[in-house]
Amino acid sequence: MKQLVGLRCHAGWVSHLAALQGCLRFLGINVSHPWLFGITGHAFLLIVDRRVSLRAPTDWDATPIKSLAQNLGATIRTVAGRRGEPDFPKRQEEAWRLARMAIDNAAPVYAWEMELPEYYVVYGYDEEGYYYSGAGGYQAGPKPWRTLGEGASGRLEVNAVEIGEPLAEEVAVYAGIAFALRFIDNPARWGAIGQAGVDGFDRWISALEEGTAQPFGVSYHAPFWHECRRMAAEFLRECRARLNESLRPLLNEAAGHYDVVAQNLATVHALFPFPQQEGAWGDQERVAAAIARLREAREHESIALALLREIHDQLEERVNI
Repeated sequence: MKQLVGLRCHAGWVSHLAALQGCLRFLGINVSHPWLFGITGHAFLLIVDRRVSLRAPTDWDATPIKSLAQNLGATIRTVAGRRGEPDFPKRQEEAWRLARMAIDNAAPVYAWEMELPEYYVVYGYDEEGYYYSGAGGYQAGPKPWRTLGEGASGRLEVNAVEIGEPLAEEVAVYAGIAFALRFIDNPARWGAIGQAGVDGFDRWISALEEGTAQPFGVSYHAPFWHECRRMAAEFLRECRARLNESLRPLLNEAAGHYDVVAQNLATVHALFPFPQQEGAWGDQERVAAAIARLREAREHESIALALLREIHDQLEERVNI
């Protein structure tokens, strides 16, 4: 077996950034996890559909996340496809070739749905297939290369990560925030199946009130978006030391509101630990408590987003984009 010793997936609920962080660290691109979340804009996202389903957080075109991650000093080459497309077998072969060439050249790889519909680091291969690492670092394989893309989602995606050139920090921060705001304003542009930002909180609350929310989905959404909001607060605090001091009051205030959002989502997670089953909906007191926490999170999310737009506008003037 050919393998990259030491390449493992980072821990985290957002598997895309957990896998990408593992690749960046293998290459010696040592950025904090909050910085990766902020520079890619993912820290500020929240997507909820009508049933609070498992699909909403990950079933959208995440190409901008990879493009923005390159601002940290990486390049990412991708082979992607969909089961059922005429050229799907060819895409499987191209993905297999990309992974082997990258690993042969000491470049880390990450891919979609080695097992569950999440991202995994690919740390090695043999004649049969891929060896991979999931969030938290566990190892498995080989996965036969002709089965990649045959999972529940029908998506094929393999990414090879190499050293590139970073952008100036101020420009990279601006780009990440600008994408997040565009996504929040129009999530359908990236194929998201739900609403984003404050509208996402409204949809989540309505689903709980109407009894249409999937318990399993609620117990997944809460820690997933809690991680994002915790990273948002920490990212903005990192920005205080890296950006112009005139932004510090706005950064401090926004970080404080994202802290409150994260705290409330942590409470929802505690009320409905993952994985949650249908029986949880019989406890109306727990449901009511979750709704109350989501309402408070929504109010602080609204304030934080207004502040984020101010930060965006001030950065836009400074970077002249």
